[in-house]
Amino acid sequence: MDIAYAAKMLFRLPLIYFIHTQKSGLTGETSDSMWRFAPRVHEWLEKRIAVASKDVVVFNESYSGTVAEWTDRARFSPTWFDPSILQSEGPRKRRSICWVGRLEVPKDPALALTAFKILADSRPETKWSLDMLGSGTLQRSLEDELGRWPESIRRSVRIWGRVKPEDVAHIMGSSSSFLMTSHPGYEGYPRVLVEAMASGLPAVVTEGSDTGGLVVDGVTGYTCNRDPAQIAGQLVEAQALMPQSPINAVHHLSAPEVVRQLFTTRGERGT
Repeated sequence: MDIAYAAKMLFRLPLIYFIHTQKSGLTGETSDSMWRFAPRVHEWLEKRIAVASKDVVVFNESYSGTVAEWTDRARFSPTWFDPSILQSEGPRKRRSICWVGRLEVPKDPALALTAFKILADSRPETKWSLDMLGSGTLQRSLEDELGRWPESIRRSVRIWGRVKPEDVAHIMGSSSSFLMTSHPGYEGYPRVLVEAMASGLPAVVTEGSDTGGLVVDGVTGYTCNRDPAQIAGQLVEAQALMPQSPINAVHHLSAPEVVRQLFTTRGERGT
């Protein structure tokens, strides 16, 4: 919002404004944005820039209704996956979990790590693995926590830091399930979840993470609360789900289809 507002004021050119969060997504208690200290100012500025924009695309269906009350130029769009990069076929490692995101408070990577330790401790007879992809200010504390674990569990976790999109696609394509632990109220329409499901990964997500309603319990994954023991249990259950189910659930969200609709003019869409 702040960059859009500055661009509008400096260049005085027609602006298309994209909103990627929920209402109060940047101003809630678990946000890592500076705007959490000035929520009313943020809402006032966002409303002003939305009204002044030529077009407003909101990647959260619920919040799009609020923005539509400000301007009739607001519309909702889901996010998408790039089929030219993702891999949905090929060998997969059994009981391998993939977590992708910024290592920051809103994504709660510490919860993912705790859930995995409970899982590994409760099932010592089976080998589980966790790949955590992404960088952020919490990386050092996560690595310190991992360093206190027994070596038998510690060597099953890899915190990668920042990786290229192609590497994310490769690791997703060789994993057996996806874990998402974001705090509720933060995600707009999480692309990483769409990409994981398009890669054939049943997803275990915390409540509020799946804003698009893509996860169907027992079919494409499971939604659970923030109890790490429950998350661990659902990760076990997710191993029995078929990869084709999440693929089918998001096939309509491929980039060629969604981006084409996104950039179709209102006149051509008949609205």
